[in-house]
Amino acid sequence: MKKSLLILALFFTTSILLAQNFNQPSLYNTVCDDNNDGFASFYLEEISFEILANLNSQSYVITHHETLTEAQNAVNALSSPYFNINPTTQSVYARIVTIGSGQVTILQYNLNVNPIPVAPIQTITACSNTFQCWDLTSVVASITQGMSGLSVSFYETPVNAQAGINPIVNPSCYFSVTLPANQLPVFYRAENVVTGCFSVGIIELITIDCGGSTCSPPTNLATTAITETTATLAWTNSDSITQSSIYIAPAGSPPPTNDNAAIFAQGSPYTVVGLNCGTQYDVYIRTYCNSVNLSSWVQTTFSTLACVPQPGQPVDLRQCVND
Repeated sequence: MKKSLLILALFFTTSILLAQNFNQPSLYNTVCDDNNDGFASFYLEEISFEILANLNSQSYVITHHETLTEAQNAVNALSSPYFNINPTTQSVYARIVTIGSGQVTILQYNLNVNPIPVAPIQTITACSNTFQCWDLTSVVASITQGMSGLSVSFYETPVNAQAGINPIVNPSCYFSVTLPANQLPVFYRAENVVTGCFSVGIIELITIDCGGSTCSPPTNLATTAITETTATLAWTNSDSITQSSIYIAPAGSPPPTNDNAAIFAQGSPYTVVGLNCGTQYDVYIRTYCNSVNLSSWVQTTFSTLACVPQPGQPVDLRQCVND
């Protein structure tokens, strides 16, 4: 009996020692948690590949088990992909059988699910009349929330942010690819420098009219050469400024804001096309001194000519007469 126990002890001792000849997984057994619930999927074939390292995979059979007992008895082998049942960290046992000798080695390793940083939407607001450039770094503290080991970088597209390529070179003074009031958002990548897990968030760039514009509004606004579908607008800019923004909408529509797309005119006069016949319009014009200094809007109203029947179009010829 003692001899049997000694043989059994030597067998497991040999197996444990042989486990040192295999690679302890450190890459494929660690993943990032996409929703921070502590659970994720693991591809056990990749972990097996990492355990064998440069060894010939044809010489070994590897199965994975949730307990040491199951691994020793070769029962309840795990299927792949495997979802951990214990959150964040879970021990798993690899049973490695050397085909040539029948030697069994048990290797314990951990499955690790690392959290990703939280990435809430950020907003940067600037006054349109004093704005120079966007300081994207101003939201870093709001992103990191005091967490150490978190790297923040900035990108113009979500694709670049996901891939971590083509970051914005000067995030402390960023010039948007569009002008007010059509600012496109930018994106940030918050990455844990230890685990490599990251999240991508949005930064909204908002310009508002804080008053005090040094750009003088246009004067002498007039509408001429009105047809059924076109109208020519004329005005006078001060201070030798020729560029202006034009906004036109059916009469009674809300006045323009920084969120409305406007027509960019190089100078006066400017002919608006594509209008509807027999329609009254409100037209707004403001001086465009530069991308961050625009005047207040000046407004007028006009009506296009009545619709004229086209050839082949039915015409109502009914007339009322007194009996």
